[in-house]
Amino acid sequence: MPKKLSYNMQKRIRYDKLLILIAIFGVAGSVIIFRSYADTRVNSNVSGSYAIDRFTITDAANEPIPINSDKYLNLRPDDQATIELATARGKQYCLNGYNRSGASIKLTLDEKSVTNLIRGDLPIDSSNPPSQLGCIEAQNSTNDNKMMIENTGGSVWIKDIIVY
Repeated sequence: MPKKLSYNMQKRIRYDKLLILIAIFGVAGSVIIFRSYADTRVNSNVSGSYAIDRFTITDAANEPIPINSDKYLNLRPDDQATIELATARGKQYCLNGYNRSGASIKLTLDEKSVTNLIRGDLPIDSSNPPSQLGCIEAQNSTNDNKMMIENTGGSVWIKDIIVY
């Protein structure tokens, strides 16, 4: 006949089972949360405004470009950036943000290039809404397109991409 466990031992076993149950729910919850954040690819083939920090952005050497803590992509003269995005044929992809010193940017998408000379200065300021820095139309529908941005003038701070 098995020996009856003491009250303290029974309490300890219940406590251990509770800890195991909490650990299982913790791991399951972490997996669910991780999976929801792991697939952060933006469905940018739908009209709307998308913050620049939601995209994968690389430089000319294919190294990731960090986004400033103020959520802007800062491109200085002669900088290049490539943004991975989903595109839909016929949709306009416009960059909004701020500029200094008569900036000029060249956008390339689907082998088509457009150069936009940005007139005047629009410094980052809470009283200034961001302005349109340039637009380009998608020629193809694809989920893994790349828009290349070349800054050929003054400094540019890109805040978001607006799809029309």
